Amino acid sequence: MNATEAEKCIDDFGTDIYRFYLKLCLDKTDAEDLYQQTFLKALETEWTLDWEKNPKALFFSLVHNLWKSDKRKQARRNTIAPCNNFDDKAETVLHSEERINYTSPSNHSNSPGKISSTVDTILPF
Repeated sequence: MNATEAEKCIDDFGTDIYRFYLKLCLDKTDAEDLYQQTFLKALETEWTLDWEKNPKALFFSLVHNLWKSDKRKQARRNTIAPCNNFDDKAETVLHSEERINYTSPSNHSNSPGKISSTVDTILPF
């Protein structure tokens, strides 16, 4: 597919593809990313569009396949390193720093000849 064919496809049914992505993703930024990926993928492939047939159906199958592969990619990433959404209160607690004083277990004050030491550390909570 060349750039003029891609431009014609964007003009003819680009808005329909974008709306379809919005319904699938339920997120504007994800829909925009996948929309761009669709037409980049179309430019990379060696398609020759037959305008007598239904090129819109070809694009919608590409749209659905890209969406499915994106969902699989996100699921794989979540199994490796889960990313949960936190509310604002949990977010501030996680990024705050609290100072905790603790005594080293090997340095007890009641053991003879040992000096008790208190270490000041910063632990994120």
